[in-house]
Amino acid sequence: MPYRKGHIVTDVTRNKIGEFQRSRIHLPHTQIAKNKISEEVTIRWQDPEYRERVIAKMIVAANIPERKKTRLEFWKDSEHAKTTMQKSLETNNTIRPNKPEQRVIEILKSLSSDIMYVGDGTCWVLGNNPDFINEDKKQIIEVFGCFWHGCKKCGHLNAKTQRKDVSRIDKFRRLGYSVLVVWEHELKCPEKIMLKIKKFIEVS
Repeated sequence: MPYRKGHIVTDVTRNKIGEFQRSRIHLPHTQIAKNKISEEVTIRWQDPEYRERVIAKMIVAANIPERKKTRLEFWKDSEHAKTTMQKSLETNNTIRPNKPEQRVIEILKSLSSDIMYVGDGTCWVLGNNPDFINEDKKQIIEVFGCFWHGCKKCGHLNAKTQRKDVSRIDKFRRLGYSVLVVWEHELKCPEKIMLKIKKFIEVS
């Protein structure tokens, strides 16, 4: 005889269990619930106003141009990207600015730079929210976490994310912005990263 969870199960018991499971779909309370739902739907559908509202919604949903777009095409719409990212930032419990961004803020303060932190969604450029920006001097600083942005040096390869980052930076540069990328691991060497940021501020 077979074992089941450490207990011996006879063929008779197993057959009874099978019969019970097969009969469950025909239990009275289950059938009553199904009939009740079916009756309610039928009654509502007989209401002309309800029927018209449902049909109208189906027609509108079927003819929305955005529904026919692929996800990639949808994100190419700067207004859609901006709105979606704003909602994401509002509902995201992540602390802003994060630790790497806080370090860059400290460096910028020590250099008396006019580049401001806007990574909390306070500034948008073609549907993209940069981390730091000086709109007058057309300067942008992006702080990339090594894991999330696929740092090659740290071995976190992520081709998809890297392509998105390249596209994002290209958009900024096409608008005339100078862009500096600060990687998370670079912040472990304060003196080097301070010189890098200082050089960027003075040259761009």
